[in-house]
Amino acid sequence: MIKNNVIYCIGCCVLFYSSFLTANNIPESFSLNYQQRALSNSANPSAPAYIIRQRNNNKIPGLVSGVMFNLAAGVSYGNIDNLFELIDDSAEAIDPDNPDNPDDDGGWDLGDIEITDPDVVDLLKKAGKEAAILGGTLALIGIEGYARAYVETDLSFVINENLWGGVLTSGIKATGSSKALGIIDSFNFDKEQAQSNLEAIYHLTPQDPETSIDLTGGFNLVIDPSTGKVRMTVKNDSFLLTKAAKIAQFKASFSKAILNHKGGNLYFGATPVFYRIGLTRINHRIGDIKDSELLFEEIKNSKFIYKNGVDINLGLTWSGKNFHLGASLLDVFESKYRYPELDPRRYKDPDIINLIKQDEYYAIERQLKINYAYLSPKRHWAFTTDIDVNSKTEPMGDKYQWVAFSANYTDESWWLPGLRVGLSKNFSGSQLSYVNLGATLFNYLNVDIATTLDQVDIKGDKFVRGAYINLGFQIPY
Repeated sequence: MIKNNVIYCIGCCVLFYSSFLTANNIPESFSLNYQQRALSNSANPSAPAYIIRQRNNNKIPGLVSGVMFNLAAGVSYGNIDNLFELIDDSAEAIDPDNPDNPDDDGGWDLGDIEITDPDVVDLLKKAGKEAAILGGTLALIGIEGYARAYVETDLSFVINENLWGGVLTSGIKATGSSKALGIIDSFNFDKEQAQSNLEAIYHLTPQDPETSIDLTGGFNLVIDPSTGKVRMTVKNDSFLLTKAAKIAQFKASFSKAILNHKGGNLYFGATPVFYRIGLTRINHRIGDIKDSELLFEEIKNSKFIYKNGVDINLGLTWSGKNFHLGASLLDVFESKYRYPELDPRRYKDPDIINLIKQDEYYAIERQLKINYAYLSPKRHWAFTTDIDVNSKTEPMGDKYQWVAFSANYTDESWWLPGLRVGLSKNFSGSQLSYVNLGATLFNYLNVDIATTLDQVDIKGDKFVRGAYINLGFQIPY
């Protein structure tokens, strides 16, 4: 079930955006070897000058300088089976916000009671059981209830390898991403207070009208004294939030050596970035949902708010005989963007209302990255480490702080000039770990895959919680 929905979610991404864009939700080491990454749009801004000089000094085997194009897609989801079925089941239990039809209630049928001799203890036991089941289901949806998909592309060019003593590159990056997640309004079912309130049943007679008794925590017991039928309803503001983003980045990068020393060289780079970002979101109280899967269809046709922005990335790289150490500061200006406003009037819980208002804006947060590579004497092997010093939140609200290790082998072979393997862990947000494997084939084709080490049981079968695939081409000129 989850697998079908995240695949459908990818389709939504493609349909609402004919090109793609990239987010900071995957580490750069998921694809390409370290030399190729140095010329991609994800590179440390100072890396192109360093890698081009290494190639010109015949120290980088198999490096192709020219145009690189990469197309990728990925999915990830929470550790929960049948997410959308659980949401739909919860929706049936929660009262809908439907003022046009006040009789359209959710809830549970608790059976019949003998109104002249009611068993209050048994009734409370039934009510408490249903409250505990709903509370557990909503808590699970709140913790693990998400499914997300993204598609991305990266088109980069080496424009001039000797401009004012440096290297000029440019590129276009684009991403489409969407995500559905549950936002939970917690409730506190007080069993002792509920039992006290249920004492009112003893005063009912078969001639009384339908009566509602407050069981605390938003739960109510509705009794028809004339028939003895009992049902329990609940008022709750939990909702399903569906978000989508379209982000295009246009970059130009200049890098050069600013210090040459017998012990090594220091390179500096700057990358101005122009952003074109469109954001949208829709929300539905879980009690109002009829079919949660249809919300992905709705997000395609929702209104996007577009805004342009400008930022800059800065980078330094120190290269020694058999290593390089770099640092980059991304999105120095932290440009800010806005989602469409949501109407909070249908909600009663002040915490839920405040959360909706806080979620209206998205800022591209500043991030510091450290990268290190050890190179074998003939440069065939490279062992790299990439570290996000601080976490960063992307448009879907997910936090990422990657630490990634990779081993790369490159050779002058035509049919298999490159192999790579890596391990990455997100130390913020999902806490997921990935293993990746890739190859360069026939000197022009790049293929990379990555999957999580974490798994989830879906209908008795085990599936990885996230997967990523990249297909790329490199063309020299």
